[in-house]
Amino acid sequence: MKPPVKVLVVDDEACVRGLLKQLFELKGLGVTVASDGQQALEELKKGNFDWVFLDVRMPGMDGIEILKKMKQINPKAKFVMMTGYSVEDKLAEAKKIGIFTTIRKPFDLQELSQFIEQEFLGMDNQLLDVLVIDDDADIRQLFERILKTAKCNVTAVDTGQKALEQVQKKNFTIIFLDIRLSDINGLELYRKLLDINPNLKIILMTGYIEEMQKEVEKLKLRACLVKPFEINAVLEAIEEAKIK
Repeated sequence: MKPPVKVLVVDDEACVRGLLKQLFELKGLGVTVASDGQQALEELKKGNFDWVFLDVRMPGMDGIEILKKMKQINPKAKFVMMTGYSVEDKLAEAKKIGIFTTIRKPFDLQELSQFIEQEFLGMDNQLLDVLVIDDDADIRQLFERILKTAKCNVTAVDTGQKALEQVQKKNFTIIFLDIRLSDINGLELYRKLLDINPNLKIILMTGYIEEMQKEVEKLKLRACLVKPFEINAVLEAIEEAKIK
């Protein structure tokens, strides 16, 4: 089995380190984070990283100084400089030293996700078809926003009848299905969808897990999202669908 791509993230902002670590791990990458230049150099000496995401401006040793030292330790690593400021002179210097590219903060998560899949994982640009079935407009809009970061083509419907029509027309990669709908019981719809396509990957959603626990257990589901759910839970379900 091919070992995971190893990435070192160097940024003095905890929120940036946390966001990138979360996103990279969802893509199956090995991630190490460092909050300053000294820690980054120590981590680089311990491990042979494939990629380094390095902030241009940090207190103490700045990104350009760190880049020079890192290139001496691991000249084969690919470096991505990150910045939220207008520092064209520093970026020009970084390009002379040798970097792969630069990315701007705040990150566009959809573009960053596509960059990871194309450059790190060698994946093509094919979009995943996802169907969201929920009679709550806010939930449908939330899914559409979330799944833009995961290379998904989202179809969202508010009734079971519309869902059945969609599944008969298109082969969806994964379906997110609310258990309580206005026109049909979600569990009944679940069975009808599988009658149309037994290979469908369906993730049930509910805000009433205690009431529905026994019924859900009978279906022997791989997963059931409980509302209000974490964004990460949705992305993890998508990533699991990609590799199965």
